[in-house]
Amino acid sequence: MAGRVAKAGPVSLEAMGRAFMDEKEYGFMADAYFGAIHDLTVLFPFAESDQLLGYVITHELGHLLIGAGHRPNGIMRASLGKAELEEINRRHLKFNDWERETILRHLHDRKAAGQVEQARRD
Repeated sequence: MAGRVAKAGPVSLEAMGRAFMDEKEYGFMADAYFGAIHDLTVLFPFAESDQLLGYVITHELGHLLIGAGHRPNGIMRASLGKAELEEINRRHLKFNDWERETILRHLHDRKAAGQVEQARRD
């Protein structure tokens, strides 16, 4: 069945969600696949499905705000395993410093671009 997590090692987050980007690399929509999320929590019962769903949504929102690509640590890592699920359960998995700074910079840049566009229309 599509969307099923079939292995018991680190699992790619691509199986659990996806962010969609436009030609400017701005994100405009994200999906979270609850079937795959639930299956991972069955394989690794260290976090509940609702906790992992929140994490996947946060990860995909991170892509909408940061862009494509993954980091070796923090919320924007590429895959999850037992250790990361334990961190999610303890609420210890957060955006790292680089991720936070990049999100703030991109939000500032988008706001400025929107103000320039609005000024052109006025």
